[in-house]
Amino acid sequence: MCFDGEPPECARQDIRTARKQHKCTECRCTIEPGERYEVISGKWDGEFLRYKTCRKCISLRACITRIELRHGCHDVEAVPPLGYLMEAAQEMDMYPTTA
Repeated sequence: MCFDGEPPECARQDIRTARKQHKCTECRCTIEPGERYEVISGKWDGEFLRYKTCRKCISLRACITRIELRHGCHDVEAVPPLGYLMEAAQEMDMYPTTA
């Protein structure tokens, strides 16, 4: 499939432990206090954005990326754009369970 999202002008990726509830940007499930999650903050098209991703969606993104790399996509082309993981999974007939 190869994705065509633009890479950010600058970005930072962190793994954090939630101190309060958050919503996963991808599946919209609640990230509960004490759970580990990923935060990617950056600047895309002149706009600063922050994406919070639960562990299940981190794993799903990694799985899709591995598949895309095996099918010949390169670098950022293999990674689903932030905020579009569920759409990519549906297009690939992968239906993740969200709890």
